[in-house]
Amino acid sequence: MHTGKKFTWSNTNGINTCGKPFIKVVIVEQGKVQPMWVGIDVPDNAVTGNYEGAITVKTGNSSEQ
Repeated sequence: MHTGKKFTWSNTNGINTCGKPFIKVVIVEQGKVQPMWVGIDVPDNAVTGNYEGAITVKTGNSSEQ
């Protein structure tokens, strides 16, 4: 689940093809890889340039990565 209002996580929540919101739990088996799609809402008035940030990933039973 995301905490920022400007982020969307297409794997876990969004709007389906019928226009209805959805929430999905993603389960990744140990030793497997699961791509996670992240969208960032960039305001129309954003100044052109390079921006930096960080995303912290944490599962229910592991440390932050």
